[in-house]
Amino acid sequence: MRTPAGMLVVLAVLAGCGASSGVTVDCHGAKPGSVYAEPILVERADNPSRVEPYLLYVACKTDDEAAIVDSHGKRYRDFDDFRANNSDFTAKDQLSVARRMPSRGQHTGTVNLSGHTSPPVNWWLVGGGVIALLAIGAFAYWRIFRRPTGPPVY
Repeated sequence: MRTPAGMLVVLAVLAGCGASSGVTVDCHGAKPGSVYAEPILVERADNPSRVEPYLLYVACKTDDEAAIVDSHGKRYRDFDDFRANNSDFTAKDQLSVARRMPSRGQHTGTVNLSGHTSPPVNWWLVGGGVIALLAIGAFAYWRIFRRPTGPPVY
């Protein structure tokens, strides 16, 4: 992967671009202003033999706009935002969540995820750092290994 496109793909993967939990928050068909209770199951790392329920709320503003609210009243843009910024779970806790929120009593399938993730790195920050390092390396290479083209200047 020595091509620029290959390096960009590697940077995107390392930076977490496009990483998703697989949980969709979709209020299509819901009344604006509706709030749905969405139960999830939690298996804590410190007590793996016990599974406990946890309640999230999905607040629907419009068909396309929703927010997740936890039991403390903190709002999240989507489930990935909840996993990155919640204070109730650790990365070692396991969550069992409906694939589509709000499920509204329909079986949408479930997905098992870790309870917490680190916030994604901004891809442009990583890409800018790599470009700067490549530019510095190219300049150093040019300064060290360039061949003089004329007589030496004293």
